[in-house]
Amino acid sequence: MVALSRGFFSDRSPGRGLITTATNSTPPGEITPVVGEKKSGSALATTCVLSVTAAIGDTLLAWAYSHDDNFVSIVAASGVAGGFVFRSGVGTHLKFYEGYVTATMTGVNVTSTYSSNSGQSFIILPIRGAYNRTLTFFDPNALIPVTAGPNDSTGQNLNISTTNPRSFLVYACAAKGPLVNISDPAGWTGIANTGYVLADLASWYKIVNAPQSVLNVNPTTSDAHETSSLGDGINGRL
Repeated sequence: MVALSRGFFSDRSPGRGLITTATNSTPPGEITPVVGEKKSGSALATTCVLSVTAAIGDTLLAWAYSHDDNFVSIVAASGVAGGFVFRSGVGTHLKFYEGYVTATMTGVNVTSTYSSNSGQSFIILPIRGAYNRTLTFFDPNALIPVTAGPNDSTGQNLNISTTNPRSFLVYACAAKGPLVNISDPAGWTGIANTGYVLADLASWYKIVNAPQSVLNVNPTTSDAHETSSLGDGINGRL
């Protein structure tokens, strides 16, 4: 994994709500996301498989998208004893899950499954860092997770609000076709874009050091069909 800034993510307990505190000290006002090996893929099949490497205590963020609204599940062959937990979605096509890594994963297959082979895309991002034990994994703001679409012109446009002063924001956008010339939202860092012509899926993250109030996320694209999106916030340490 590569540390991108100073003081943020670490181990989370298998209890799925409690967070263990980090052993390193963090200067006030700073956070350190540690981002692992990004994986993305697409397939004209009923499954899309990614080979994932992650350490114990990592959390796997996973986005799956189906052209024909037929997503079924995300399953790891090993290493995620509690399974992937659903967080949010748009219909049965765009889904966001998280999975806590309980055993070292080295090239472990993680499979997203669909009920038909209409075209699928799949992205996984492992993260780790330092959390306050009293916090839940996701920011408690009632306005997130937030979703938009499907809509040709407004499906990529949404607002994210957070309560915690330090957050790791995530955003994903998908379309039933290519996201032609899609731009990076201002201030966001790209995770992956599958670029799949039948079911394009792209995701980004943003680090913030203050609560966010209706932060608008609206990447531009010259052409997209039935675009859907979702946004969320993950707690950083206080």
